[in-house]
Amino acid sequence: PYARNPITINIGPAPVMYYVPWHLLKSTNWSTVPAGREIRLPTMSADTGHILVHYLYTGTYQTLDSKISGIAQQPQLALKQALLVYRVSVTHTLDGLEQLARQQIEEHSASIDLKTIVNITSSKLPKKTEPTYLKDKTQKAFEKDHTVFADDAFCASLCKKSKLNDYVMCHVVKLLSEKLTQALAGKGNNTDELDEIPRPQPVPEEIVADKDRLEEKEKARLEEEEAE
Repeated sequence: PYARNPITINIGPAPVMYYVPWHLLKSTNWSTVPAGREIRLPTMSADTGHILVHYLYTGTYQTLDSKISGIAQQPQLALKQALLVYRVSVTHTLDGLEQLARQQIEEHSASIDLKTIVNITSSKLPKKTEPTYLKDKTQKAFEKDHTVFADDAFCASLCKKSKLNDYVMCHVVKLLSEKLTQALAGKGNNTDELDEIPRPQPVPEEIVADKDRLEEKEKARLEEEEAE
């Protein structure tokens, strides 16, 4: 492989050229590209292109130096970038980069509220992708605040028709259903507890008879006193 001419990867509308040895092309989509030829990615940003090429050379995820400080201070920016890289990795079957992008998405979404994540994610995921990290995020948000799904802005974001919103809404319904089931089960348990409270036992007939005899004697005594 070391004797082959490198592949030229042209990134962006005013292309920036990167030279990558043919044997480093980790995508099955690119395995048929002849040595010395070009791969054109005109819609890709310079930032995403840098991460892509860096991955091809090193197998790691790295943003441009000029972006590192901004990303550290703005997790939303880092999340957007990771989602773009994830879309590229899925489109071009770069499995290793896909896993790295997933890790970045989970890391940077940890400090962002659910509504913002849904808004950011909806426009940047591949159409056939299920964002499983959102399932965990949705559950944690619900555990922290059971009224989170009643927020007007959150509801408005889910009203926009998209596969992502359908996915989130489906999980929201499941969470609410589970909570309702637990609540109803708890109510049933309380009823069972009431059934366990000791109930008054019937008075034995002997005691009732003795009571009647005492009452008769007391009545007779009072009548005798009145007669005197």
